[in-house]
Amino acid sequence: MRRVSVVLCCIAACQLLAQQDSGTILGSVRDAQDAVVTSAEVSIRNIDTGVVKNTPVTSTGGYSVPFLVPGNYSVTAAASGFKKTVRTGIRLRVADQLVIDMRLEIGAVSESVTVEATAPLVDSANITLATVKQMMDALHVGPILLGTDRPAHILTPSVTSRGIVNMTALAVVEAAQRAQVS
Repeated sequence: MRRVSVVLCCIAACQLLAQQDSGTILGSVRDAQDAVVTSAEVSIRNIDTGVVKNTPVTSTGGYSVPFLVPGNYSVTAAASGFKKTVRTGIRLRVADQLVIDMRLEIGAVSESVTVEATAPLVDSANITLATVKQMMDALHVGPILLGTDRPAHILTPSVTSRGIVNMTALAVVEAAQRAQVS
């Protein structure tokens, strides 16, 4: 049983090393009547580096730009027959999936609507926990004390991938040491 946990910890550590330190900006493009604007093009601009990524809107009105470097961004949506809409003040962090929905107004392409706002911060871990609690009718108890003979490894929400890998390696070594003692 202990060998299985050591192997599982090693697999988890390898998967963590393969993770990207990036985020995603996604959303939809609609007009004033809430109809999908499939002819729109969305541009995501990294304000810090000047790099621009363009993507067309899908047939369902959605767009998604993954693997973005954390930083400050602006999102622009434009389509023929509509005013260009620009959202600024968007702060993307590692592992964020920011939903930036764009609303286009009828008008000339040379006209534009600029919205300055920060994207709402969404904590996917808390959303997942809340969803599981609701679906399973569960009660969140919090940390469980395991006793003095079994150490608990606690990670803070701000831990990096490297910190998780280090903590996993530490847990593997401790498990191996406990296996040798028994």
